[in-house]
Parts: sequence; C-alpha cells; structure tokens
Amino acid sequence: MYFVFWSVSVFLAGTLSILAAELPDVKTAKTFVHGGGEIILNESFDAPPGSRLPKQYSIAPGEGVNGTSALKHERTDSSMRPSFSLPLAGLNPAKVYNVRISIRSQNLKQDAGSKQKLVACAVEYYNKNGDLTDIDYTAYTPDSKYTEVKFSFKPRPGRDARFVCYLWHGWTGTTWFDDLRISSAGPDVSVLLTWPTHLTFRTNDSRFTLHADPKSPQPPGALVTFAQAGKTREMVLQSDRNSDFQGDLGKLTEGPARMTVRLLDLKRKQYLYEGIFNVNVIPPQSPPSNAATLDRHGRLIVDGKPFMPLGVFGLSDEVSLKRIADAGFNCLQLYSSFSLCGPEKTGDPVADLRAGMDRIQRHNLRLIFSLAAQMNDHPHGTKQWAGEAGGFNVARKAVECFKNHPALLAWYVSDETAQSGIPELVRLREMVNRIDPWHPAWTLTYRVQDMPYYGVSGDVFGVDPYPVKATAKEQKLDEIIDYMEGAQTTGLPIWAVPQIFNWAIIGARDAKALEGTRGPNAEEMRAMPLLCAIMGAKGFIFYGFTTLFHWLPKIQPEAPEKLWPPVVAMVQVMKSLEPFIVSITPAPEVNVESKPVGRVRARAFQTADGQVRVLIVALGPMPVTAEIKVPGYNQLKSRFGLTENSGAGIYHFKAGAIDSDILEN
Repeated sequence: MYFVFWSVSVFLAGTLSILAAELPDVKTAKTFVHGGGEIILNESFDAPPGSRLPKQYSIAPGEGVNGTSALKHERTDSSMRPSFSLPLAGLNPAKVYNVRISIRSQNLKQDAGSKQKLVACAVEYYNKNGDLTDIDYTAYTPDSKYTEVKFSFKPRPGRDARFVCYLWHGWTGTTWFDDLRISSAGPDVSVLLTWPTHLTFRTNDSRFTLHADPKSPQPPGALVTFAQAGKTREMVLQSDRNSDFQGDLGKLTEGPARMTVRLLDLKRKQYLYEGIFNVNVIPPQSPPSNAATLDRHGRLIVDGKPFMPLGVFGLSDEVSLKRIADAGFNCLQLYSSFSLCGPEKTGDPVADLRAGMDRIQRHNLRLIFSLAAQMNDHPHGTKQWAGEAGGFNVARKAVECFKNHPALLAWYVSDETAQSGIPELVRLREMVNRIDPWHPAWTLTYRVQDMPYYGVSGDVFGVDPYPVKATAKEQKLDEIIDYMEGAQTTGLPIWAVPQIFNWAIIGARDAKALEGTRGPNAEEMRAMPLLCAIMGAKGFIFYGFTTLFHWLPKIQPEAPEKLWPPVVAMVQVMKSLEPFIVSITPAPEVNVESKPVGRVRARAFQTADGQVRVLIVALGPMPVTAEIKVPGYNQLKSRFGLTENSGAGIYHFKAGAIDSDILEN
C-alpha cells in the first residue's frame, strides 16, 4: 500500500487498507527526524590505523576472525604499559554509544599477588592537560577463540575520548583484536532495493521491492523519492510481514535515476536510515546470448533456464581447469582474473585475457570475474591495464571489454571488505550494473554484524563460513547457521562459500605445521552445502581449490590427490540436487523433533513432476537422533543409510556427529 506524489503536481493514490490509515502522507513523513544509530568508528585492522604502532603491537595477517588481519598485542612484561588507542571525535554527551569488538587471547597470566581486573579494551577520557580523568570498560573473559565483547558508554562533557586496546597492569600474554565498531544507540537498521535486480528498471516495468532489516521497529514504513529527468515522484509505503515494501513508479523514461529511501519508525515518527540507489532505466529487450540474470525467486537464469552455480575459488592453468570440470563443477572464481591468458601471451592485455576466458569456455566452465581488489586501495589490485590507470578505471575497462564473453557468469565485487569500505564497493557495483545489466554483482562478507547493510554492494549476497577448525576436538556447524541467518536478512539471493580446506594450511611453512590438524572429512564436506541449501542458498562456490592445489603441494606434494576424491563425491551429490534447489514448485512441509533439541535441520524440495528430496543435516558435535515427519510421503528412501522409514510419513534419522542424509522418491 502506498501514497504517491509527483512534484509536477500529479497525485496518485495507492490501494488502501486498514493499515494504510496508519501511514503518514509524504509531507508529514518528510518532517520525521533522524533517530537511528550512526557509526562513529569502524576498524578492521587490515593495515596499521593512523600513526605508527606502539611497541608490543603489530598487524597480524591471517590471524583475524575469518583469516583476515588483526591487531596483535604481545605483552611479556607487566611493568611495561604500552597502549594502542584511537580518537573518538564528535561524540555527543547527551547520547549513549555502543562498543562491539572481537577479541581472542592466549597464555594470559596474572602477576602473583595482583588483584587487578582483566580488561582488554576501554574508553578513556582526558582533560585539556592530557590527564586521564575517567574510564568506561567491561571485564574480559579469556578465550582462545574470538568472542564479541560489548559495552555501552556515555561521553563525559569537556573531555577527549579515546578507544584503547591493551591489557591492564598486572597481566601478561597475547591478545588479538578485530572488527571494532562503535555506534550511537538507536536501531542500527537499513533497507535494500531487491527488485529490480542489477539496479535496472525497464521502461515498461516500474515495479520495485524494498527489503527492510527485520530488526526494524514494527511495522516499518518507507519514504521513497525517485528523481529522474527533472521530475520527482514520492510515496510512503508500509511493509508486509516479510519486511518487504512493494511499489510502482508509473511510467519511466530511459536514462539514469536516483531512488532515495528513508526507513521510517511510524510509532516514534522518526526515520532510522536513508539509502540512496543510483539506478538505470533501459528499454525492454531480449537478454543477450551470454546473459546470466536473476529472477524474482532469486534463481540465476542462463540460456533461458535456471542455473545453480556450483564452483570453486580456483586456478586457471590447463590442468586445474580440467580437474575442476571433470569433478562436475560448472564455474570458478579467479582472484587473478586480470592475469588470465591463453597458452602464449601476445602482449595485448585484452586479447590475452580474452584467450584465457576462451580456454575456460572450452572446458564448459563459466567465470566469476574478480574485481574485488580494485577498490579501497587494495594492495593486490590491478592499477595499470589496457591503457587505463587506477583500480576503478581498470575495472570499468574490463567490464566494457568482457561483458559479452560467453564464459562470463558474474562479477565478484567484494571479498570480506570492512564496513568502512562499503561506499567504494557501492560505486563499483553501480558501475558494473550500469555497463552490464546482464550479469550479477556478487558481494561477500563474513561479518554478520554488517548484515544486511553490506548487501547494498551487490545483486547476490555471499557468506563464507568455515566451521571445521584444524585442531578442534569437537566440530559443529553452528557457524553456518549464524552466517546464513545473517545473509537471509538481506532479502537477496545467496551464494554460499562452503569449506573444503584445512585451516592449518594457511600460513604453514612446512609439513610439521600440519601435524595434528585436519580439514573437513567426507561427511562434513557433504553436510555443509546441504545445510546451506536448507537455509536458502541458490549457489555454492567452494573455498578453496587454491589452498589444495597451490599452497598445500609446496609442503605436502602427495596430499592434494588424497584429499580431492571426497570433494568430487560431494560435487556429484550437489549436482544431483540442482533440479530441486532451483525448483519453485511448493514442497511438502517437514517437521523435525531431535534429541538433543535443535541439533538437526531438514527441508524438502520438489520438482514440477512430483519428485521429492528431503535434505537432513546433523549439526554436531554430539550424537543425535531425530523424528522427521513428511506428511503424505510414505515411501521415501534413504540415500546414505542414516534414516529408517517408520511408516505413515515418519522417518527416524540417526548420526554420531556432523553428518547428513537425503530422502528421495
């Protein structure tokens, strides 16, 4: 439901209902003041922030939350008291602020006789003379795994505030800090444009869908302003139960436009977030032959048919491409996309890269072209290429050159970028969508705290949970649940990045570093993508082929060939499920009762011809049993032998740890 106002004096009334009476008109909605949370500081410690780091501090690549960098503090002498701090400018003493930071520790020890609390971070206040006058903090509980530390503070009037990472005196040991975020209190919410995809309207279809953060105060409203060619259209919408807003802009003309959306708290008469979407309007036209577009069900459509991306973060040499294709994958992501070439280089960068894409096509694979290093001064970006200078210009040139190549599947526009870098990612995504509205921009993060806002940087959302830890005694898949639930809040199609590598390989210098470690076993490797599918993933791009066949052979030459067969077996399982995962036929309801409670997930999928598959996953780490009811389906059979048919649509599943099964007719 919506009210629409054209600033050129044309008024359009939307369909009214009981709820519509609660909506303000456009004029009133414009008077709402800002009441949402604002980010004050966002630091991912990917590089030394600001000035030189003090002694005992360093930036530790690969030691962050998900293999990114972290700030590392090694304190061996409790009498030394260095500290790393960041200034907090522009704080309002009348507001409350929230701190969130991920911390892990090792070998923390308290001096004999010391009664000092264990504190790893704080907000300190200083007077004009530089004297410490006050402090806000929370105690830290030691943990070898990253845990999120949270506390709130209210600034002191007339004091300079600094956020500090350290150990209080009386303590020694090592601490790591990552993903610091300080925001003002208030709903930290956002809204995304989820339809049309590719930020692209057609002149004959002006319908759109906005998706609000499910954490928004209910029921949320939206003030939408659409500006194009000197005309402005405005409307107020109210969301449905799925946190979606549906609207129609009326007749559109070809060309660029700007859509501004304010998320409204209708009860408090505030707006909580303002998003700007630079969109394009194009004439209706048939997709080009190489198009890969998204439909309203979040499916990728290739050659007019639903297509389930099943790929790897891979390598582009002939042997690797053959191995990837023979395993059953249909695509690959290449970090080194700009290094692609044919058997011999010609010296022409465009021709060489095209020859590399031709080679990918000959293996019946499609490429997810990586532009992820082209923004935010990324150290691995391509800064000079084909006569262009600067990361953004090089990216633009690549999109112009290869948007019509038949091997192209999608553009990879981000790789675990910190929230502070999202505006640059949005600029990249907008450019990609403008030049090539026929291939999606895929954006990826592991930072659940940045969801759903991070989704503004792509058409498809990606998460990369790697839950199987190298030395853990007990393994469980809860990390996948957390990441996928975060991804669901975006309302975007999800391509997951399941794990096929051993964490210990990253940074290992010799075979000794791998002793006592492991990656996923065959059961875990199968269970992870099945769980992602249960939770709504429509694509599966596994990490990492590069770890297995580039890094591992340097220290264990014989290992990759032994580790590859379980990957191939898992791929064949996922290929067999493609018709079901991309199907839009309503599937039967599934009821799960497990012991222990909540440690089994299941979901049914059905094709138009009545074929059914029920995916079942045990989350670990403990043995589990489950009664699974699929009403009306009495003859389903277990593919992997972990489920017994008890009759009347009741099935009993049993697993000793992480495992999975598929019921089928």
